[in-house]
Amino acid sequence: LELQRVAGVNEVQKARKEKKEVSLHVNSVYIPSAFDVSPGDQVELVLNFENNGQNNLEGVRAVVMIPELDIYASKGPFDVSENNDVNARVLFIVPDNASKGNHYVRISLNGHDKSGHGLNRILYREIEVK
Repeated sequence: LELQRVAGVNEVQKARKEKKEVSLHVNSVYIPSAFDVSPGDQVELVLNFENNGQNNLEGVRAVVMIPELDIYASKGPFDVSENNDVNARVLFIVPDNASKGNHYVRISLNGHDKSGHGLNRILYREIEVK
């Protein structure tokens, strides 16, 4: 019978400290006219996010999509230092032929650190086309 050594809690914690974390926190998503949108309107989405990881982030892009309305808009790229935040304002136009009702807005944040470790955050919000 051969026994293998299992890493203890201290060794695991030390390994975690040595590996710098890539992390992005979304503080807020605000769509002022979310429930009063008409076809042809320009809609504003305001996003605040912060780098709460241990590495600087590069090339962070905010992408807004509503596939069923054929909407795609983006902002960036942003470089975000440790413990700093970004306010991004993304504008998109609702097509004239948009169907009435509620539609999910897909918001994704993508980027990487200097060593290429990527990050991806996806959120959903809702708008109502009247």
